[in-house]
Amino acid sequence: MCSKAIFKALSQLDFVDTVKVNIETSVYQLSFKKDSAASIEGIRDAVYDAGFSIAKLAITADWKDQTAIKDLVFNDFGYQFKWQTKTNKTLSNKQKVYIINKDIQPAKGVYLLNY
Repeated sequence: MCSKAIFKALSQLDFVDTVKVNIETSVYQLSFKKDSAASIEGIRDAVYDAGFSIAKLAITADWKDQTAIKDLVFNDFGYQFKWQTKTNKTLSNKQKVYIINKDIQPAKGVYLLNY
């Protein structure tokens, strides 16, 4: 039942193209519409409004050969992010990173990232 409610909520977001669900692991993989800005808040709120929470939110994106430097604050994809890493790492091509803020709420407008 929960997977259906979350699937429906995510599918109704204007910027979401497809939603794939792994029922066994409760993982939802979203693909976004081309030339459409994805909204971290929109995803979070859709899941919360369906009555559920998010254990982990990963972003797989092209980080444009960026280097993840501890405590570096930067703007990308319309958001302000800050790397929370122990070591620096050069990201290339598509890389999965995780938003580690509690309840996917930005801290003073900043989303904390780790890889």
